[in-house]
Amino acid sequence: MGHSLPRKLLAEYLGSLSLAAVVIGSGIAAQTLSPHDVGLQLLENAAVTALGLYTIILVFGPVSGGHFNPVVSLADSALGGLSWRRRVFSDTFAGIAPASVLPFVAAQLVGGVVAIALLRVLYPRPVADTGAASGRASASVPERRSITPGTIQ
Repeated sequence: MGHSLPRKLLAEYLGSLSLAAVVIGSGIAAQTLSPHDVGLQLLENAAVTALGLYTIILVFGPVSGGHFNPVVSLADSALGGLSWRRRVFSDTFAGIAPASVLPFVAAQLVGGVVAIALLRVLYPRPVADTGAASGRASASVPERRSITPGTIQ
């Protein structure tokens, strides 16, 4: 059963939003749960991410193909999908038509940005004291802490 493009785009948007929230949120939780053990933080983050991705693919994969990443969408379209998927999964994961790549990428990017915005609201960063309130500017650069290991801010 083929799904309409708007339904596929909604699935990609929600899947990308969910995946970004799981990855970043688990990084925040890992830093909170294990503040002095980076190895354990990475293990916690990786385990939650793997289980989250598995669940998200099970939920949204049958609707949109479960790409959730612009690079995956581009590669899938460029390679024309994988023919073995048609035989194994019928047309559930049959690939993306080249005309649908830009809407897929847009839905995925918007989903990721919305996830980041939601997490910023849920976990706001403390404001660094720059000395502005006392009238003196601080020459030091405030420490910036990543909300998840490997995130560039």
